[in-house]
Amino acid sequence: MTLAEHTSTVLALAWAPDGRYLASGSADRTIRVWNGSDGSQQWLLPSQEGSVRSVAFSPDSTLVAGVAGYAATVWSLQDGREQLRLRHIDMPLTVTFSPDGRWIATSLARRGIKIWDRESGQESRSISTQPDLNGAWFSPDSSIIAGAHADGTISLWDVSTGKLLSSMHGPQRLVEWLDFSSDGRRIASCSADTMLKLWDVASASQVYSIRAHDGAVMCVRFSPDGTALATCGQDGLIKLWEAQPSPATRPASTMAADQGPWRGDDRTGAGDGSMAAGAD
Repeated sequence: MTLAEHTSTVLALAWAPDGRYLASGSADRTIRVWNGSDGSQQWLLPSQEGSVRSVAFSPDSTLVAGVAGYAATVWSLQDGREQLRLRHIDMPLTVTFSPDGRWIATSLARRGIKIWDRESGQESRSISTQPDLNGAWFSPDSSIIAGAHADGTISLWDVSTGKLLSSMHGPQRLVEWLDFSSDGRRIASCSADTMLKLWDVASASQVYSIRAHDGAVMCVRFSPDGTALATCGQDGLIKLWEAQPSPATRPASTMAADQGPWRGDDRTGAGDGSMAAGAD
């Protein structure tokens, strides 16, 4: 199945939690929402303020959000109407919903994290960060928000107060992506220095590290049951790992990026404006 309606590079992908929809954001300034079963286009959300750099679904799969230009915009999937427009004085990088549905978080490279009330669209709090930020992720219980920094640091803040809880320090290289395990006890991180790392949240300590790819590791995800990790890298490979690794751990399986179910990861897609899934 190939979805080829975008007219420029696909920059962002997100699955709805209920699996019914896939959203894609593109340099053609549109968000398209697709039926997850047959690939038919359900909604075209045009006239964004620039290239769409990030997309996300609400936990109940009724809303989709996208980041473009100086705003994060939220639409209803019931009628396709805009619900909120969250304006910034700098360009946000990412948008995400808290798992409990109360909050929307946006991250800005030099201005930190903003947390917004999902219902009113009012800014609840702003978290200043140093050094530059590359993205923000909620913990499964929505109590913590984690930030990935350009210098390899991972910071954890209390969502309700904005207080810094802890910082975890890696090598001086950009952290590309984070993911919490389903129980919230561990964080997986990947970075431009080829490394995959696991961190213990309670002790803010590194528990495992391995050179995962020949080149930058662009994305990492825990499996829903927390037993496996998937990584993808600039070497064009997708690798699957045990989430409870031993010192001798090697990937359980490896596939070329164009052999997997999706080409690209949650942020980068095909340069020709298409996405491919399964067999054509």
